[in-house]
Amino acid sequence: MQPTARHDGAVLVAGIGQADGQTAEELHDAGREVHLAVSTCPEAPLRYSGHDILYWLLETGKRGPDVCIPALTRETLPSPAARFAQHRRRPQHPPP
Repeated sequence: MQPTARHDGAVLVAGIGQADGQTAEELHDAGREVHLAVSTCPEAPLRYSGHDILYWLLETGKRGPDVCIPALTRETLPSPAARFAQHRRRPQHPPP
């Protein structure tokens, strides 16, 4: 990455993976104004304690109640109306 080879002004870095973070850091160190565009979506580890995350999800479903983690059942899931209420589209504003 050559931070000085880019156009002048602020820079938007989309994502915060390892390469994105390194790029943002190099640009910042070169004196550029850097903005990061990141998601609020949480990530789950792919592996934990030598097992794939799917293994742990299945184990939680099978053995969860034994250690006070209730298993998901139809009765414990939120209603479809509650789930979809948070994903309603915002009204589109006409362009100026």
